[in-house]
Amino acid sequence: MKLISHRGNLIGAKTCLENHPDSIKHALEKGFDCEIDVWKKQNKFYLGHDFAQYQIDREFLLQDKLWIHCKNLQALVDLKSEANVFFHNIDSYTLTSKGYVWAYPGSEVIEDCVRVQFGVEDIPENIYGICSDCVEEYAKLIN
Repeated sequence: MKLISHRGNLIGAKTCLENHPDSIKHALEKGFDCEIDVWKKQNKFYLGHDFAQYQIDREFLLQDKLWIHCKNLQALVDLKSEANVFFHNIDSYTLTSKGYVWAYPGSEVIEDCVRVQFGVEDIPENIYGICSDCVEEYAKLIN
């Protein structure tokens, strides 16, 4: 099962460190995939959930283990053919550019989806992966 760090979090939500490039690098170095929030403004890329916060190079965004939540249309259009991206706002499900179903917390679990689970919860059967603030706890549960 794929374990995906939510915004670089490993052992719980730390909003002051979320989407920070160092947090993301650390999660990747520990072997986890990482979901990140990306904006494109004035031809530059930024990390940040509610606003463009940390400027980042395009090359950083093209790493294999990133799941990119595009926060605006410019980011989606620019990255859709090169990276694993998705866009959603209030939808229960969305499809990533690589063909994965991304399921928001509380939505019905479907086979082979990636389920967002903010805390440590039961692991649904037949899913592809979990995106969580607590991926290190999930790693202990499945190993």
